[in-house]
Amino acid sequence: MSSPRLLIKRPLGSGSFGDVYEVDRNGQSFALKVLKSGGVPCIELKEVKLLVSLRHTNIVKVQTIGSFKKIGATYYELCPKGVGNFGILLELCDTDLRKKLEAQVSGVNHQWSLIIVNQLLDGLIFLHQNGVIHRYEYK
Repeated sequence: MSSPRLLIKRPLGSGSFGDVYEVDRNGQSFALKVLKSGGVPCIELKEVKLLVSLRHTNIVKVQTIGSFKKIGATYYELCPKGVGNFGILLELCDTDLRKKLEAQVSGVNHQWSLIIVNQLLDGLIFLHQNGVIHRYEYK
């Protein structure tokens, strides 16, 4: 990481484990997920370690993991282990599949559907070939 200081551009979301921001590092945008204090849940740590090891076109790329400390209201800084909160600097995705589908006012055309399904299956096959089984629980 060439510059440890990350400019906070805007919040992207918040959940029970932490907050996600769009940040700028040397003119390039990333997503920064910063976990709330209180430690890293074991399941979260396993997912991060797994994500770091996987490289595929259809899987978000991890840039850096480590401790991040908020500097004022506008910056986060990568710092020595234990000083800040655990965080993950990720490739920034401009949208998600749900938003793409909802944006299709006139319905989803056949060609676009085939492209999306092909990308999903390509990523899923890669995960399964690497011993990953994904499940999602809806509440």
